[in-house]
Amino acid sequence: MLRCGECGYAYCGESKHKRYRYYRHSRMGKHRARTLPADLVEETVWGAIKEILLNPSTLWEGYKAREAEVTKQKTRLIQRLETVLNLRDKDAARLDALTKAYLDPDIGMPKAEYARCRRDIEKEITDWEREAQEIQRRLEAEAITQERMQAIEEFAAEVAQGIELVDFEEKQKVLRMLQVSGKVYTDDEQPWIELEGLFPPTEVGLSSTTSRYS
Repeated sequence: MLRCGECGYAYCGESKHKRYRYYRHSRMGKHRARTLPADLVEETVWGAIKEILLNPSTLWEGYKAREAEVTKQKTRLIQRLETVLNLRDKDAARLDALTKAYLDPDIGMPKAEYARCRRDIEKEITDWEREAQEIQRRLEAEAITQERMQAIEEFAAEVAQGIELVDFEEKQKVLRMLQVSGKVYTDDEQPWIELEGLFPPTEVGLSSTTSRYS
């Protein structure tokens, strides 16, 4: 769930000398990435998530922001779908015109040239159709409905009641439910994480469990 905020590479976990840590997956890049103690990262992130669970209104702020983003994204996807379908139809018309030209004895198009041109156009049509199908899939993907958000809020309320007794697996379930991800940054040599998910963006410094909302 962690990525470098500068280069985007993922952080991975490893056990070394009986201690668990997170490190940036790739050593590539012009900046120096920190190795992060896993216990500090997990304690700090969970502290921020606890605040969110204990303040349900924060979840609805995140839901409203996500809903607005989904609406904008759907508008862009629909516009792109219309463009792709128009390009596909134009290529289909080109293919028809090519076939008519090939069958016209006055033009006398060589068979090899016809086959090459037909192959190229058919490939373009296939590519447009593939992109259109992917856009349709994304448009039909399940959005975060109010009903689902209410279910999330109810689950969060249940977790909050026994927040100090939540085990590791339950914490993982909460993180997945809230779609938590984090970007690691270094500010004056002090690392901090920007958390994102079904809540307003939250910054947590790794030297303190205090979070601040942006």
